[in-house]
Amino acid sequence: MEILRNVKLKLFFKVILKITLFILLVINGLIIILGLLSLNKSVSFYIATFIGLKYLYSKIKGSIKEQKEGQKNNQDLFIDSMSEEKRNIFDEYIKRFILIKIKPFLQQQSEAHLNKGKLNINYDNFYLDLERLRILLKTEENIDIEEKQLKQYLETSIKNVLVQDFKEGIHKISGDVFKDVIYNLGKNAFLPYNIMCLSMYVGKDAKEVKKILHSARLEVEKEKELEKFKKEIGLPVTSKYFTMDYVDTLSGYDFEEFLENLFKEFGFVVIHTSFSGDQGADLIVEAKNKKIAIQAKNYLGSVGNSAVQEVIAARDYYKCDLGMVITNSYFTNSAISLAEKTNVILVDRDKLKEILENGKMAFLSLIY
Repeated sequence: MEILRNVKLKLFFKVILKITLFILLVINGLIIILGLLSLNKSVSFYIATFIGLKYLYSKIKGSIKEQKEGQKNNQDLFIDSMSEEKRNIFDEYIKRFILIKIKPFLQQQSEAHLNKGKLNINYDNFYLDLERLRILLKTEENIDIEEKQLKQYLETSIKNVLVQDFKEGIHKISGDVFKDVIYNLGKNAFLPYNIMCLSMYVGKDAKEVKKILHSARLEVEKEKELEKFKKEIGLPVTSKYFTMDYVDTLSGYDFEEFLENLFKEFGFVVIHTSFSGDQGADLIVEAKNKKIAIQAKNYLGSVGNSAVQEVIAARDYYKCDLGMVITNSYFTNSAISLAEKTNVILVDRDKLKEILENGKMAFLSLIY
């Protein structure tokens, strides 16, 4: 409750200051009008009063400007005085606050509130949370920062944080950022928040970004229609978006879904066993009268014996003709040796890349 009272008090004085400046401005205007309308010698009084009030107004405004500049300098000095460890901790708090508190607020705003693709934030909406953040930094991390310094640092950090978060959600697929946004976000690419982030990312205004996005959407739709037609007439089809660059951005479960979609593109029947307990296989694929138990391994390091052993068990459990392990990495020598002795097909990074580049026939060549 004390925090809330302090916040309300600060807001009250801020409003009073704005009202005072506005009243002075109005009085100045009235004095000019009265001075012009006056036909007697008292016009000099109006002029003198006007000059005095104008001087007072400029002093108050100048004082506010100097105060802001001083706060900015103090903020820079405060941040520079931090150790690297403290700075990293502080930046992590700022990042979390922006993504958890400010980002959802911006996502709910209309296009008008987002000022045509540019940041337009009223931090008065976050005063209570800012005060809590400041207290948390002081009590948990021993970082004692003033409220105004904290707010200013947020203002200087928010663009970079939001743009980086936006970029991380857009998998690099085609080499064209606008096509990538369409592929990743679909219709949501045109939501005001995403337009704003993309505008900041590419350095173009929102109107231009929308125009380019519309063109990119038409190009992507044409490419997909062409791929669909190739499939209809029996030509090998592998979506241009199925690339190793894309694969390397995926999590383990996303990698399973990626392979599922790939095999469906090839026209195979696919069962994703993870929905019911995999028993050593992530996918069961029926391709050209062959039933294959597939274990998907999205690894940074080499894949060992256990993956081969799991798919051997799955092959028997699901009564499959073949067992296969697919990875975006490579296999250990012992895994290769075990696979050769047990008739398990290993698809490493190089073979997976070949399948993505050459399509269905490259995959079928592995099982026949």
